[in-house]
Amino acid sequence: MMHRSNRILELDGLRGIAIGSVLIFHLGLLAPTPYSWANKAMLFGWSGVDLFFVLSGFLIGGILIDNRENENYFSAFYARRFFRIIPVYYLLIAIYYVFYLQGGELRADLISYVGPPMPWYNYLSFTNNIWIAKHNFMEAFASPTWSLAIEEQFYLTLPLLMRLVKPKYFPAMVAALIVGIAGFRITMGHAHAITQIQSYVLSWFRADALMIGVACALIVRNDDAVEFIQRKPWLPYLALLTFGAILFHTGGALLPDTAAPINTYGLTAVALFFASLLLIATILPHHLFSRALCFQPLRYLGKLAYCVYLLHVSALLAALTALDGTPLAHNTLARWAVGLTAIGLVLVAATISWNLFESRMIRLGHHVKYIEPKPQPAPQNTLPLAS
Repeated sequence: MMHRSNRILELDGLRGIAIGSVLIFHLGLLAPTPYSWANKAMLFGWSGVDLFFVLSGFLIGGILIDNRENENYFSAFYARRFFRIIPVYYLLIAIYYVFYLQGGELRADLISYVGPPMPWYNYLSFTNNIWIAKHNFMEAFASPTWSLAIEEQFYLTLPLLMRLVKPKYFPAMVAALIVGIAGFRITMGHAHAITQIQSYVLSWFRADALMIGVACALIVRNDDAVEFIQRKPWLPYLALLTFGAILFHTGGALLPDTAAPINTYGLTAVALFFASLLLIATILPHHLFSRALCFQPLRYLGKLAYCVYLLHVSALLAALTALDGTPLAHNTLARWAVGLTAIGLVLVAATISWNLFESRMIRLGHHVKYIEPKPQPAPQNTLPLAS
């Protein structure tokens, strides 16, 4: 059984794979190569977001499972989440609006280089995914934060569900939510009742990936399940191959048709593929793949993932938009050189942010300790004494 005090180093490696995939995806979109096979491979990088979802469900679900009986269950959880998520995100939005509100040529340049803003209240309330879905528009400033909005909405609902549902019924509820959310997305997609963007960015179509992560958290906390997988280590590899084959069948790249396999059952298959990797990493730590996840540069990238995710699209857009006004605008090598330089600068900025800001905010949040429940007094004997 996995205990709450354990830090699983392999998860940092998985987080590194997730952010690396997203970086490759956006670089491939903005700087495509002359090779169709390379472009197709890079375009599958969108799935890194789904790996983030599975990891978040696993980690947050595990935290809540471990602390569900604690006296300050809600306050400690939200205090820690606040200091991890809010400060650097709000700082980024504030910096953008400081320049945007100057108006004039500065505002025009800002929109040209990194995109127009959504309404400020959508950013601050984490409803930017709803705004994107309503307007069917992904080219706004910091548009990748639609996934952050989904996670924040998940943080608002899962703690309450876990507190209200008895532990013996909770696994069944998780399974029902996975099936229900996937089924809802598939049904609406085949009916063409939603756009591809709506099916991609709204919580009620995407939370199956998060709940699959929660299911993994339940599995690693079940001694019988862990022992069974350790006795039959081929099982998660078989699952990996099965869901990988399904993804290969769907083509991997996102398509505008909401009834396309990748947009319906394909999204659930992506999450189950990454869940298989997650179970290998956590239950079979001595296997080659798990050891590879402990590669220090990969883990370091995973540590910086949050800030890199917030900054990378704006940095790539600004750098490549600046290149568009030069004779090298259509030169693949030049675009890749500029794009990789932008990513390098983002990594530097994220390192500074981690060392001087984010890590301190996290430590501040962890000053709020979970309080163990008070032991219940032994029942008193209320029977009358014999006379």
